[in-house]
Amino acid sequence: MKKFSAVLCGVVACFAFLLCACNTDSTIADPSASTNSSSETAVSSSSFNPDGYRTCDQKYEGKFLLYQYDVVISIFESTWGVNTDFYKCENGKWLGPLDTAPENETGGDVIRVVSSKDLSSSEGERWECNAENEGHVESWSLLMHACKRCPMVHTPDRYARCEQGDWVVCDIPDLRPSPVFNPDEYRTCDQKYEGRYLLYQYSATYRMYSPYSTEVKTILGAYYKCENGKWSEFSYVAPENKTGGDVVLVVTSDDVVLSDDVFPNYQKEKIIRSVLECNAENEGLLQYSYGWVRPPLSTGTWEEQISVARCKQGDWVVCEAPSSSSSLFSSSSGDATESSSSVAASSSSHEILVGPCKTETEDNCEYGTLTDERDGKTYKTVKIHNKWWMAENLDYADSAKTPSLEGKSWCYADDPENCAKYGRLYIWSAATAACPDKWHLPDHDEWYGLLLAVGGYTTAGVVLKSQSGWSSGENSVSGTDAFGFNALPAGIMFGNGTFNGLGDGTDFWSTEESLGGVVAFYLSYDYEYAGLLNYDKNYAFSVRCVMD
Repeated sequence: MKKFSAVLCGVVACFAFLLCACNTDSTIADPSASTNSSSETAVSSSSFNPDGYRTCDQKYEGKFLLYQYDVVISIFESTWGVNTDFYKCENGKWLGPLDTAPENETGGDVIRVVSSKDLSSSEGERWECNAENEGHVESWSLLMHACKRCPMVHTPDRYARCEQGDWVVCDIPDLRPSPVFNPDEYRTCDQKYEGRYLLYQYSATYRMYSPYSTEVKTILGAYYKCENGKWSEFSYVAPENKTGGDVVLVVTSDDVVLSDDVFPNYQKEKIIRSVLECNAENEGLLQYSYGWVRPPLSTGTWEEQISVARCKQGDWVVCEAPSSSSSLFSSSSGDATESSSSVAASSSSHEILVGPCKTETEDNCEYGTLTDERDGKTYKTVKIHNKWWMAENLDYADSAKTPSLEGKSWCYADDPENCAKYGRLYIWSAATAACPDKWHLPDHDEWYGLLLAVGGYTTAGVVLKSQSGWSSGENSVSGTDAFGFNALPAGIMFGNGTFNGLGDGTDFWSTEESLGGVVAFYLSYDYEYAGLLNYDKNYAFSVRCVMD
């Protein structure tokens, strides 16, 4: 299998807004009632005595105990389910078992019974309700194999809060921002915002003990409405029309947060990253917030959630995703600059479009040149949005002038012709010192800003690739080089000295260290996406420099 396909096979694109919710059934039906896999009578394993658990006294009068237990459906078919029994305290006696839930199961009237099975398990300690964990919320579900040839499944998740010695069944736990966001500190609720909402996105962690004991991190959205000069209390419920200009995305200094480690060997994805200020220069530009998330309070699969906001009069206003990258950008004009490293503007002057500037027949991108004074080599440069980038890979290896490069960069397969075409491959420590004066290795925000400027990571894998040179085949995705970046499939070198991927993909180093490795920007021949992943520092990747 080719390296670049293997790295990216786990990435899924899903343009859905952030907030999801899981509604669980109020009762868990007896699976034996609906299965016909065997004519045997279901065998109950329940031997619960409510009086042995709690005395039906004034404290519990009118309340219920909830007790769940395995029920064998078929011994020979090895199928079993889960029964849920309720016992009601009435006039000093427990009535039951009842197979129907009270009308309001999560209103504080139902006590979860911690069974002997719970207490004997390795997780039994978590069901101690004492002063130390007063108010703590736990979740649970039980495993069942409910019919012949059915896969093993879990019952719906339920939650209980420790209250005065009892685990009281409750609604979904409160995952409000911590510390709680104050909308007045972000914007004054005045005439401009009357009737509009602020959306504050934040990471939240809750405990999920089924199917495995783990801490689950997710992203939630808190909404605040401006009404009569005051911001309302936060709500998880979004307004009916999130993308009609009525929702302003709150972008704060705290927006850099981490998701769960979805790719264990790579980077923990940056979920919300504020790269650009919403100012006159960026008016009309779009920004994405994205990351791997799990729908709150469910055992669902991880999904990639994306929010889109447009810079409008000083605010990032939530909007729909554009249908094409050409609609992402506003037009502006400006002059190319020249530095001591010999960045020369192209001789022709034209309006600079912050958007696609190149097709198969026309090339209206703004180019310049960079002459590296250390060895005299000249590179093509291109301006994308408000930054000058090298439009070719760096090919500098003078270890006499730059001792830190000695033995730390290579031509692919040790063939000088590959250096001339694709540039050199550098390990990270060499890459940090390889760029010429007045140029530098891009940091995470600069790579991410490039993604935004070309229409987001979902299109970058097409518009940044060169128009030729990439592997072709059934799964290949052709490049358009729509911004003049001209990314070539230079391949990489692994830490063991093995070269791989020429024609198939390329990675570019950034300055950001992460999880013991370093973040790099990747492109692959068989993928229309591009993005940032974490790699070993001893890999050798290409280098593109950006002007200071």
